Amino acid sequence: MAAVDALHLLTGAVHTLAGVAPVPGLAAAFTVFHFICSCVRTIRVRQKQLAVLSNAIAQLLSTLQQEFEANRLVPISCVQPLHNLHQLLNDIHKFVQAEKDRSFFKAMLLHTDSQVSMITMFYHRIDTATSSFQISSALNIQHMLHANEQARLADVSALAERFEILEKNHDELRRELDVNNKNIVAMMVSIERRMDRSQNNMNATEQKFYSHTLQYLASTSGQHIELEDWMISQFDVDINIKIGAGGFGTVFKGTWNHTEVAIKMIHNDSGITADISMLRHEIDIWMTLRHPPVHGGMMYHQWRNSTSK
Repeated sequence: MAAVDALHLLTGAVHTLAGVAPVPGLAAAFTVFHFICSCVRTIRVRQKQLAVLSNAIAQLLSTLQQEFEANRLVPISCVQPLHNLHQLLNDIHKFVQAEKDRSFFKAMLLHTDSQVSMITMFYHRIDTATSSFQISSALNIQHMLHANEQARLADVSALAERFEILEKNHDELRRELDVNNKNIVAMMVSIERRMDRSQNNMNATEQKFYSHTLQYLASTSGQHIELEDWMISQFDVDINIKIGAGGFGTVFKGTWNHTEVAIKMIHNDSGITADISMLRHEIDIWMTLRHPPVHGGMMYHQWRNSTSK
């Protein structure tokens, strides 16, 4: 039901700007808006909340279009506000694109307060935009925030319903999480880490689902994980562009725990990926480093192809 409501909201958002020829200063913003809506259509988690955000963007752009058409605003006097608007929409697009690209399992693990806070921050930036364009009276930010909260609750309820279905059907659980012999141990590590990190603010439905899923994965794999402080899995990080290479590895820019990080893929001089002894050696080095630019490190083993990072 939440998915149907979300798609209905998206259709309404797109309809708000349908057939509108944007004024020159808004053309790029209109384009990014349509990119955002396209991403939200296929998102599995938080879809209604992001559909409501898309609707708020449509209201903002529609109001700005009317103001420019009536010459109450002119592009030449709005250079900085327009720049900030484009930056806001690009940031939202980047956020929803990342949500779209995540598997259900990864999105499920990241269904956290940090993601919710990020969406709320976008509304505050919309509020700032309305002030900079002097159109605050035309848009009610408090109404938008209320709609956002209602959508968040609907998404939480929809995810809880999905959890209950998956608990009762292991075939469906295996398909939904895309469980296979190459990723099953990594999934167990991520679930244990999620439960360990969020046990105080995880609701009963989530706790029950994660515990059930962990038991299912352990039974299926015949393995048990002893979680260590340094352990995370590939599901806990997003790897982006390569930024360097050197002794014992290649370095990538990435994101972990909502923080921009450097991710090092460890290998030897011959390009052979790390075994456990190399991994332990790297851990020992990072655990003893004391230098202002070094803020510490975490290690994960990419179980699916035995690559340590």
